[in-house]
Amino acid sequence: MAAKKVAVPDSVRQLGQQFEQFRSTRSGRGKLPAALWQAAVEQARQHGVDVVAQALRLDYNVLKRRAGSAERPKGKIPMPSFVELMGATSAVGDEYQHVHLENNILFPRAIELEESYG
Repeated sequence: MAAKKVAVPDSVRQLGQQFEQFRSTRSGRGKLPAALWQAAVEQARQHGVDVVAQALRLDYNVLKRRAGSAERPKGKIPMPSFVELMGATSAVGDEYQHVHLENNILFPRAIELEESYG
Protein backbone atom coordinates (compact mmCIF):
# COMPACT_ATOMS: atom_id res chain seq x y z
CA MET A 1 0.00 0.00 0.00
CA ALA A 2 1.50 3.34 -1.04
CA ALA A 3 1.64 6.25 1.37
CA LYS A 4 -0.65 9.19 0.67
CA LYS A 5 1.02 12.31 -0.65
CA VAL A 6 -0.04 15.32 1.38
CA ALA A 7 0.49 18.86 0.15
CA VAL A 8 3.03 20.60 2.34
CA PRO A 9 2.09 24.21 3.13
CA ASP A 10 4.53 26.94 2.11
CA SER A 11 5.17 27.98 5.71
CA VAL A 12 6.27 24.41 6.52
CA ARG A 13 8.51 24.35 3.42
CA GLN A 14 10.19 27.58 4.50
CA LEU A 15 10.75 26.17 7.97
CA GLY A 16 12.12 23.02 6.33
CA GLN A 17 14.74 25.16 4.59
CA GLN A 18 15.80 26.56 7.97
CA PHE A 19 16.07 23.00 9.32
CA GLU A 20 18.18 21.93 6.34
CA GLN A 21 20.43 24.95 6.73
CA PHE A 22 20.98 24.09 10.40
CA ARG A 23 21.58 20.41 9.62
CA SER A 24 24.09 21.24 6.88
CA THR A 25 26.30 23.09 9.36
CA ARG A 26 26.33 20.16 11.80
CA SER A 27 28.10 16.84 11.48
CA GLY A 28 26.21 13.90 12.95
CA ARG A 29 23.19 14.13 15.13
CA GLY A 30 22.84 16.95 17.56
CA LYS A 31 20.13 18.76 19.46
CA LEU A 32 17.95 21.18 17.55
CA PRO A 33 17.83 24.75 18.84
CA ALA A 34 14.81 25.66 20.94
CA ALA A 35 13.74 28.27 18.38
CA LEU A 36 13.47 25.61 15.64
CA TRP A 37 11.51 23.29 17.92
CA GLN A 38 9.15 26.10 18.86
CA ALA A 39 8.57 26.96 15.20
CA ALA A 40 7.92 23.28 14.43
CA VAL A 41 5.42 23.05 17.30
CA GLU A 42 3.55 26.12 16.05
CA GLN A 43 3.38 24.66 12.53
CA ALA A 44 2.23 21.29 13.92
CA ARG A 45 -0.64 22.94 15.77
CA GLN A 46 -1.66 24.76 12.60
CA HIS A 47 -1.18 22.04 9.96
CA GLY A 48 -1.07 18.78 11.92
CA VAL A 49 1.73 16.81 13.55
CA ASP A 50 1.99 14.18 10.81
CA VAL A 51 2.46 16.65 7.95
CA VAL A 52 5.06 18.70 9.82
CA ALA A 53 6.95 15.70 11.20
CA GLN A 54 7.32 14.19 7.72
CA ALA A 55 8.23 17.45 6.00
CA LEU A 56 10.83 18.42 8.62
CA ARG A 57 12.09 14.86 9.19
CA LEU A 58 11.28 14.97 12.91
CA ASP A 59 10.23 12.16 15.22
CA TYR A 60 6.41 12.12 15.18
CA ASN A 61 6.01 11.16 18.85
CA VAL A 62 8.46 13.79 20.10
CA LEU A 63 6.77 16.53 18.07
CA LYS A 64 3.33 15.36 19.23
CA ARG A 65 4.45 15.40 22.88
CA ARG A 66 5.96 18.86 22.54
CA ALA A 67 2.89 20.22 20.75
CA GLY A 68 0.59 18.75 23.38
CA SER A 69 2.62 19.72 26.44
CA ALA A 70 2.43 23.44 25.71
CA GLU A 71 -1.37 23.29 25.58
CA ARG A 72 -1.77 21.85 29.09
CA PRO A 73 -2.66 24.37 31.74
CA LYS A 74 -0.02 24.96 34.37
CA GLY A 75 -0.90 24.70 38.03
CA LYS A 76 -3.76 22.98 39.77
CA ILE A 77 -6.33 21.23 37.60
CA PRO A 78 -9.90 21.93 38.79
CA MET A 79 -11.85 19.01 40.18
CA PRO A 80 -14.88 17.89 38.17
CA SER A 81 -18.26 18.72 39.65
CA PHE A 82 -19.69 15.30 38.76
CA VAL A 83 -18.10 11.89 38.34
CA GLU A 84 -20.03 8.80 37.32
CA LEU A 85 -18.68 5.48 38.53
CA MET A 86 -19.75 2.37 36.67
CA GLY A 87 -19.48 -1.01 38.34
CA ALA A 88 -18.25 -3.97 36.34
CA THR A 89 -20.81 -6.69 35.71
CA SER A 90 -19.91 -10.24 34.88
CA ALA A 91 -22.92 -10.94 32.69
CA VAL A 92 -26.13 -9.43 31.40
CA GLY A 93 -28.11 -11.50 33.92
CA ASP A 94 -26.65 -9.51 36.83
CA GLU A 95 -28.88 -6.52 36.08
CA TYR A 96 -31.92 -8.80 35.94
CA GLN A 97 -30.97 -10.44 39.24
CA HIS A 98 -30.58 -7.04 40.91
CA VAL A 99 -33.97 -5.80 39.72
CA HIS A 100 -35.55 -9.14 40.62
CA LEU A 101 -34.23 -9.05 44.21
CA GLU A 102 -35.16 -5.40 44.63
CA ASN A 103 -38.71 -6.10 43.47
CA ASN A 104 -39.01 -8.97 45.93
CA ILE A 105 -37.96 -6.72 48.80
CA LEU A 106 -40.03 -3.68 47.81
CA PHE A 107 -43.02 -5.52 46.37
CA PRO A 108 -43.65 -8.86 48.15
CA ARG A 109 -46.54 -9.57 45.80
CA ALA A 110 -43.95 -9.85 42.96
CA ILE A 111 -42.94 -13.28 44.30
CA GLU A 112 -46.54 -14.50 44.15
CA LEU A 113 -46.96 -13.14 40.60
CA GLU A 114 -43.77 -14.76 39.40
CA GLU A 115 -44.75 -18.12 40.89
CA SER A 116 -48.22 -17.93 39.35
CA TYR A 117 -46.79 -17.27 35.86
CA GLY A 118 -44.12 -19.89 36.53
